[in-house]
Amino acid sequence: MAVQSIGTLMGPPFGGVVFEFAGYQAPFFFAAGLAAFDGIIRLALVRDVPPAENDVERAVTATDNDALLSKPTQGTFTYFSCCI
Repeated sequence: MAVQSIGTLMGPPFGGVVFEFAGYQAPFFFAAGLAAFDGIIRLALVRDVPPAENDVERAVTATDNDALLSKPTQGTFTYFSCCI
C-alpha cells in the first residue's frame, strides 16, 4: 500500500520532468515500456504449481483456458486478472 502511495505522489512530478526534457509522448512511451517490462518479468517468474495428490478435479493453470472458462466463479477472474 505504501508503494502505491509513493507512485501516486511521485508519478506526476516525474512525468512532468520527462515531458519537459523529452517531449509530449515520452511519458507515455516510458509507461508502456515499464508495463511491457513488468509483463515480461511476470511471465518469466510464473511457475506451474503441481496439483495436490487428493485433488480429484482437473488442475487449473494459467495456460489452460478451457478449464478456466468452464468454471465461471473461479476461472473467469483468474483468466482476466492474469491477462491484464
